[in-house]
Amino acid sequence: MATRIAGLYAAALIPFALALAPVPTRAEDPGRQVFENGIVRVKSAYPFADTIDRIKQDVAAKGIMFFFAVDQSKLASEAGIKLRPSTLLVFGNPALG
Repeated sequence: MATRIAGLYAAALIPFALALAPVPTRAEDPGRQVFENGIVRVKSAYPFADTIDRIKQDVAAKGIMFFFAVDQSKLASEAGIKLRPSTLLVFGNPALG
């Protein structure tokens, strides 16, 4: 079960990281980080809320099913924890598994 959840999490983060790039990135781009697990982190050129909206629109335009969004900063706040804006977007293609 934990492996499946970790796989879903990784599957959701990779397209998210790729969608953040307003232009193709190069290895020397200062806003780009590549981690050992293959996740690429790219700083968006847009405000946080706009970035989330743009990703949702891009996912829909590509015919990928959007499942849900989790406002992690809101949940953290309710638990008394300070967290920068953080939203987990879950999307994928159920037909492909």
